[in-house]
Amino acid sequence: MNTERSVIQTQYKGYRFRSRLEARWAVFLDSLPVQWEYEKEGYHLQDGSLYLPDFWLSGLGIWLEIKGEIPHVRNSGSVSSLEMKRAAPSYCSLAYHASAGVLSSHGI
Repeated sequence: MNTERSVIQTQYKGYRFRSRLEARWAVFLDSLPVQWEYEKEGYHLQDGSLYLPDFWLSGLGIWLEIKGEIPHVRNSGSVSSLEMKRAAPSYCSLAYHASAGVLSSHGI
C-alpha cells in the first residue's frame, strides 16, 4: 500500500510554500494577526542533519512547524536539538489529523 501523499506547492504573499497546508496556516496567522516569516533560518543539528522550521513567529519568539500528520520520532529529535541549541523551549509543532478531525500539538 502506498501511503505517500502528493504535495502541492502554493504561492502566497511572495512565498512559495512547500505545501497547501503551510500556505493555509500563513493565511490563518495573517488573520490573527501574527507576524511570521517562512523558513527564515536553517540549523545544523548535533547529529549532522539540517533542520529548517516552517515559520518564525517573531512577536511570540517561537518556531512553528506544520505537519499533516503526527511528527515522526526523527522530527522530535530535531526539536530537542534545536531547543538545546537555543537554550530555551521555543518550538511548537502542529499536526492536523483530517480523518479524526483532531489538531494535536507539541512544544511550548
